[in-house]
Amino acid sequence: MDKRSFGRCPLVGTHVVKCMRSFIVEPKPSQSHKLAVAVAHKVATPTPSIYEGEVTVVVEDVKEALDSDPDSQKKVEFDWWSKYYYSIDDPRRTQQEYIDEGYDKMKIYPNDLEESFNKFEDLAQTFHLYRGKGSRDPEELAGESVGLLKGSLKVYPLPDDGSKEPPPVFSKTINTKPVECVVRLYVIRAVDLMAQDPDGKSDPYIKVKVGKGGKGKKIADKDGYIPSNLNPIFGKMFELKAHLPIDHTLTVTVMDWDRFSADDLIGETKIDLENRFISRHRATCGLPDTFCKRGVNKWRDRELPIQILEDWCKMMDFNPPEWSPDKKKVVINHTEYSLDRYEHDRPLPEDDLGDKEQRLALYVIKEKCNFVPEHIEERTLYNPIIPHISMGTLHMWVDIFPKEGALPPPVDISPRKPDKFVLRVVVFNTKDVLLDEISVVTGDAMSDIYVKGWIRGQDDTQKTDVHYRSMDGEGNFNWRMVFPFEYLPPEQVIVIKKKQHFYSLTKTEVHVAPRLTLQVWDNDLFSPDDFIGTIDFNLIQIPEPVQEAIDCSVDQLPPEEEVDDDIPGTVEAAKKRKASSDITGARPLPQEESEGLVAGVHFRGGRERTYWQAGAGD
Repeated sequence: MDKRSFGRCPLVGTHVVKCMRSFIVEPKPSQSHKLAVAVAHKVATPTPSIYEGEVTVVVEDVKEALDSDPDSQKKVEFDWWSKYYYSIDDPRRTQQEYIDEGYDKMKIYPNDLEESFNKFEDLAQTFHLYRGKGSRDPEELAGESVGLLKGSLKVYPLPDDGSKEPPPVFSKTINTKPVECVVRLYVIRAVDLMAQDPDGKSDPYIKVKVGKGGKGKKIADKDGYIPSNLNPIFGKMFELKAHLPIDHTLTVTVMDWDRFSADDLIGETKIDLENRFISRHRATCGLPDTFCKRGVNKWRDRELPIQILEDWCKMMDFNPPEWSPDKKKVVINHTEYSLDRYEHDRPLPEDDLGDKEQRLALYVIKEKCNFVPEHIEERTLYNPIIPHISMGTLHMWVDIFPKEGALPPPVDISPRKPDKFVLRVVVFNTKDVLLDEISVVTGDAMSDIYVKGWIRGQDDTQKTDVHYRSMDGEGNFNWRMVFPFEYLPPEQVIVIKKKQHFYSLTKTEVHVAPRLTLQVWDNDLFSPDDFIGTIDFNLIQIPEPVQEAIDCSVDQLPPEEEVDDDIPGTVEAAKKRKASSDITGARPLPQEESEGLVAGVHFRGGRERTYWQAGAGD
C-alpha cells in the first residue's frame, strides 16, 4: 500500500503465495534448546579447555598479517592469469610450474552464482509485486512486476499437548539502515557474443550501473572497446559506490561500439547486491583455498580467517575456538582440527604461505562453513528485446566491502602485455639442392637458388640473394633475415596486430603459434619461380641439430602427429627465457624425388655451425 495524504492508501502491488510447502520449517530439539539458552543467558556456557595453560591468539590487522614489502612483490613469478587458465583447465595456456608449486585453483561456476546458493535467500526471500489482486506466474520475467518485496516467511507447527512453544526461528534480524559500500566488479572476458556488425563481428565494451545510476554509480568504458572480436579479453576492474539496500541491483551491460551511429546493446545481466551482502554464505568476497601473504594467491579480504572463524562460532552459538600452544591445533564445538591433517602430502607455495594459525582457521572454514569460495561466475547475457535467447557469456566476479575502514587493494587482472623479440635467421649455404633446370649453354642440370622465409601470421616475407647456376646443388649466401615480433612467454604465442580488411579502421589482435617457415626456390627470369623444398619450424620445438651435413636424416624431426600448432611444446631455451638464444644449424628441404639442404639457421648469433634434417616438402 502507498500511504498518502488524507488517509488515502492506494494499492501498489500484490503477491499471492499459492503454496506454503516451501516455507515450512521444523526446529530441531537441539537447535531449540540452544536458542532458548541464548535468549535466557545471552552468552554461550563456557567449557574447560582441553589444553594446559591459557593460549591467546591475538587478532592481527590485515596489513600486519600480509607482506607489504615492495621488494618481495617484484619476485612474483606468476600473474593472476596463470591462476585463471589453470582454473578453467586451459591446457595451452596453463603453466606446469604453477601446478607443481601448489598454487590455488579458483572455483568456476558455469552459471550465475545465485543458482548454486539458492539465490542467497537464506535470510530474505524476494517476492515480486503485481498490480491487481492476483499473482502472475513466478517463472515470468521480473521486469513485468511493479516492485519487489524482500522478507522472510517461515511456517512451523505448534505443539498439540499444550507444552511450551518453540522459540522463534529467526535468529538474526536484518539491518534496514542504508550501508555505504564499495562494489568492485571484475570483468575477465566474454565468450561467444552475438555479432552486431555487418562483417559478422562486434566491437564490445563494458557499461556498468548500480541502482538507478546516479553520480559515481555508473561507468561506460567506451574508450576501452575491443575491435572486431566476439571473444574479447577485457581484464577490467570497475569500482563503484552503492548504498545498500537502496542501490540493490548491479547491471552489467556489453555494448557494441559504432563510429557513425548509436551503440548497439549486445546483452546484459543483473545482480542482486543486497542478497549477497546479507547472506550467511558470505558472498561479499570469495575465500581462497590457502592463506598466503604474498604472490598471486595473496589474501584479499578485509577480515582475516581467525576473525571469520570467531564470527561463525558466535553465529552458531559455539564456544570461542581453543588453540594449542603451538597454534597447529584448534578445538571447535568439541572437535579438534590439526594443521598437519590439511597440509600432509600436499604441495604448497612455501615462500608465500602466511601464519600457521591463519592457514588452519581458513582450512576449518572451508570444511565447516558453506561460504562462497574464490570463484569465477559465467553469467549469461540477455537482450530485453529477445529475452530468452543467450547473447553470450560473461566471465566475472563481484566483491562488496563496507566503506568504513581501510579497503584491501584490488586484484590486478590487466591483460598480459607481450614482450618484444627479434628473430635473426642467418642462411650460410645450401647443399644437395635439387637441380631443376638445364643449362642452354652446356646442357648440364643446374638451379638458380635462393631462400625465403617468414613468421606465420606476419606479412613480412624476406629473401636471400640468388646463387646463379649452381651445378652441384650448393649455394653460398651468408645472408641474415631479421624478424621483429611480439611474444607472450607464459602462453607461448606470438601476438599479431593488423587490420583484417583494407577498409578496417582499427587493428585486430591475433594470437598464433610461433612458427618460422623457410623455403628454397629456383629463380626464373621469364616464368614463375619453381618451388624446391620447405621446412616449418616450431620455434619452441626445434629438433636437435647435427654437426655435419652428411649426418642429416629425417629421424631428427619429431613425428608429424607430435607437432601441434595449437599447443606449442617446450624446449630448454624457452624455459630459461633467455634474452638471447643461439641455435645454429642446417636442415634439408626435400621433395618427393630428392633432397636438398639449407645450412646455417641461426638465432641471435652463434659460434658453431650445425645441421638439421627437414621434413618432406609440401
